[in-house]
Amino acid sequence: MKLVITIDCDNSALNGKDCERELARILQIKTDRVDLECKNDLIRGYHGDPTSLFDINGNTVGSMEIADD
Repeated sequence: MKLVITIDCDNSALNGKDCERELARILQIKTDRVDLECKNDLIRGYHGDPTSLFDINGNTVGSMEIADD
């Protein structure tokens, strides 16, 4: 299995001078959640059902899912 994170950086929150901070913020939100879940809950929650990733403005900029190899 693979954890697949896709982020489209072609929006205003991700193409400016604070791009690195915004990417870190998006990933930090997800890693905080992953840290609180056990492996089985994580796999069940994301397998075949991608979760959306949002920029600071609330726009959908990508997804995270668990996929089969």
